Amino acid sequence: MQADDKPEQGKPAMNTDSSNGPKSVLPPGQKRPLALSQDAQVQIGRRLAAVYDEVLQQPVPDRFRLLLDELDAKTKLPKDQGGGI
Repeated sequence: MQADDKPEQGKPAMNTDSSNGPKSVLPPGQKRPLALSQDAQVQIGRRLAAVYDEVLQQPVPDRFRLLLDELDAKTKLPKDQGGGI
């Protein structure tokens, strides 16, 4: 960067550190947030997976099932037009 290539007033400067990590745009004076530890990331991943599995076990509401059935009926092609297997 040349001396006259300063960021415009009020615009964030590009992070130009020499690390191999992804570069981010940070407002002037703002530090990069600390990363979570490996253990914390694993715990969050396990909890998210448990919540997701729980949601998958819930039944589809009747109204959604009716809407899906209507959509299937409207989008099915007759067998002679390539809709059959």
